[in-house]
Amino acid sequence: MNSHWFCFNQELQDSLDSSTALLVLQQIHTLGLTVTDLRQACEEQIAQDFESCVKEDSFKELGKTQLARILAREDLWVAREEVVLDALFTWITASADRNNSLGLLLQHIDFSSLSMQNLEELSMYSQSLGPNGFELQYSVDEAKQMRLTRWWRDDYHDPRRHCLHFWSPELGAFPEGYRGGQWVAGEWNRFDDDEDEMPGDLAKFLQH
Repeated sequence: MNSHWFCFNQELQDSLDSSTALLVLQQIHTLGLTVTDLRQACEEQIAQDFESCVKEDSFKELGKTQLARILAREDLWVAREEVVLDALFTWITASADRNNSLGLLLQHIDFSSLSMQNLEELSMYSQSLGPNGFELQYSVDEAKQMRLTRWWRDDYHDPRRHCLHFWSPELGAFPEGYRGGQWVAGEWNRFDDDEDEMPGDLAKFLQH
């Protein structure tokens, strides 16, 4: 039994893609066996291809604890931290009974890596969120205060995500792929500065 399971486990890990990783992670508790390696493999695959995973319908079916573990990862590969925030709202807006989870999950967002403009946008949106808005506003204010008190220090930018090496007030944190004002790979424009328009998933959340 153990040898058969080991072979199946290893074969499944070797063939994981993003879609399969999401599906396996949701069902992993039903296997009834020690599956630590398989769970880690699924989470690593999702982290490496996070932006594609968020577009999958199965991403919305992740459990709260599963999502929290992924959002907390330092090796999450994203073009901007805004991608992580939008993923959180994508999950929250998928079901009305998830609203109460927002405060807990916001702890896994690195607000200090968001652009100043987007922090201001979030500050305005938080006023419409009721009790959940308090947690969002607190996180935004904390990030803004840190910028006021640490901007002159060498360790000013200390991002949670390993891939976000660089920082500017206009962009927030961004990876090495940003060159000459354009993205070589990946792009983030959900917060549109041309119009007073909120992101789609955030807009859905505010309507609840």
